Amino acid sequence: MADPLSLAASIAGLISLADLVFKTTYKFVRAAKDAKDEIQSLIDEINNLASVLRRLEALTSDLENEGQSFDPTLRNHYLNHCFKTFNKIELRVKKASESFKKSKFDGIVRQLKWPFSSSETKELLAELSRHKETISVALLADSMRKIQLSLSKSDDIDKKITALGEMARKIEINTMIAINDRKKRILDHFMKANPQLALQTSIRLRHSMTGLWLTESPTFIRWLETPGSKLWLTGIPGAGKTVLAGSVIQEALSRSYASHRIGVAFFFCDYKESKTWDTVNILGTLASQLARQNNESYNVLDAYYESLYPPKGLPQTADVDELRVQISQMCETFDQTIIVVDGLDECDDLTDEVVDSLIQVAAYSERLSMALFSRDHYNIRARLEEEFEPIQIAAHTEDVELYVNAEVDKRIRTRQLQLTSAHMKEEIRSALVGKADGMFRWVVCQLDYLCNCAHDQERREALGKLPPDLPESYRRLLERVNNCSVGVQNMVQMCLHFMAVADPKLTIVELRQAVSTPAIGVTLDEGNIVPEYEILKRCSSLIRKSTNGKYFEFAHFSVREFLEDKKAISQTTGIEKYWIARSTTNSLLAIQCLRFLQMGNFDKMPHEPNKQVAATRQRDKSYPFYRHAAILWIKLTKDGLGDPKILELEKSLFQPSKRAYFMCWAVEVFKNVIDGSFV
Repeated sequence: MADPLSLAASIAGLISLADLVFKTTYKFVRAAKDAKDEIQSLIDEINNLASVLRRLEALTSDLENEGQSFDPTLRNHYLNHCFKTFNKIELRVKKASESFKKSKFDGIVRQLKWPFSSSETKELLAELSRHKETISVALLADSMRKIQLSLSKSDDIDKKITALGEMARKIEINTMIAINDRKKRILDHFMKANPQLALQTSIRLRHSMTGLWLTESPTFIRWLETPGSKLWLTGIPGAGKTVLAGSVIQEALSRSYASHRIGVAFFFCDYKESKTWDTVNILGTLASQLARQNNESYNVLDAYYESLYPPKGLPQTADVDELRVQISQMCETFDQTIIVVDGLDECDDLTDEVVDSLIQVAAYSERLSMALFSRDHYNIRARLEEEFEPIQIAAHTEDVELYVNAEVDKRIRTRQLQLTSAHMKEEIRSALVGKADGMFRWVVCQLDYLCNCAHDQERREALGKLPPDLPESYRRLLERVNNCSVGVQNMVQMCLHFMAVADPKLTIVELRQAVSTPAIGVTLDEGNIVPEYEILKRCSSLIRKSTNGKYFEFAHFSVREFLEDKKAISQTTGIEKYWIARSTTNSLLAIQCLRFLQMGNFDKMPHEPNKQVAATRQRDKSYPFYRHAAILWIKLTKDGLGDPKILELEKSLFQPSKRAYFMCWAVEVFKNVIDGSFV
């Protein structure tokens, strides 16, 4: 699983490209006859810029070691410009060299020719010089934030530090109304699924130099600045749609902070959270956000709330049609309203209803600009293609190259990727950039796989047979798991299955205890609990940590889709056990729950009531999975005891002698019944 890249890692990736450009151009000059002085000057300027970048990397690395984290909301535009210049030189020189080699092979007598005109070469020299000056300014900064600000778009760094610096921190709705208890209650009532955490995750996962192809494109800028415009941004799984949605929302929020006459609302539909599929929740959340941004808009929502809760009548629930009307009225209180919704295809069977409702919202207001993100599914396309301008999302080669360079350097620096050959790094870079086909997620999977190879030859063989798509990548990861011990296989199987069905979700500590549960009567302690890093290592690209760090979650929607697709997962013999089928998964979790309740840890109970209370509190603190296990197995077996293993474990729990672990379990169940948490 790839972590978000630091600024130092991004710069390291750029340095790798600078070194490659230097080598490529230097070889060209050595092979070319009568190379002009200006070409040698270009090589010198490339080397000088690389030196300045190395100093910048050292500075940012020191600041990061001091605890100064980089702000993912700020974009490093000048580093991106630098990348584009390097990339332009590398591609043209490489192409000229390959063409020359081919002509020699074909027996054609031809002179190696510099691929840039004299005027183009001079312009490249000027570009490199400008980049060096900009980065030299950044080297004067005394904090990470000032470095980032100096590398973002700005004519006046000092002004930007005070103005944009404050704005960039705010990746949230700009609340312009005075909030009291009543207003907070009404706003929270309609905010059924707060999208703020999803936005923060999206921005956190973004490489600071990627995605600018979209936000700086004429089509996007026209949409952003034109009331009533509509965009549909669509792409294949793993292309980075949700991360780009975060960039689009951030641009919209920046526009609203610049003018209070512009309202913004956004939402992330998430396959992991069923409440984010509900149309009422989506529209209610959009309405709640708009109501925060001016008093007129809030008054619209306040009046609707009053109609739902009349003083002398029965309360009513919010209605989709009425919410559409309220949002339309709110839009009229702004000069422009911008709404962005991501993940339409993640709404399960409710996708059509959600899309239809959003289309009607867009149609009701001439001042509303809307951007919708989804996969290119037929039912979505049929509804959107007439009114919404489509933009095809695929990770641009430049973005993929930026990401690969930075990620490879980061993994080498952290010793996740240990290469013995000097050429192996370039082989990895070239293969992944060339075959990514617009999928960031695919790149992550391959890098994770390569990091676990034993030596460079194994990596070279893996690069020679790269999987063509995400399902094949996931299949290959599971095949590697199957080469491990049975214990590791079982641990990975349980992690993936329990993440899919446990309700409520298990924290990382609870999941570790659930998958580590030993046989009945055996004691569980730190010595036989699976470590967190082991789960991350073995599950690899299939999972990631949640933003708050408390949970593991599937790394991408496509991971769960693959694991739930029996046909896809059955194509490879031996990995069928990882298929998530509700009945099998429920049985597996119920078995672990029943075993957990009967561990040696819970086979003793103090006789004195006061000591029992203290022991229970200590148990819940040390073994938080216990509270879930006590109730979960009952819920999971409500349809019957078809699995003989479950029946045997239940008989053991209910044996006539009524051992201490039965009494502990019975007390926990009664406690849940009394407080109403178990029905």
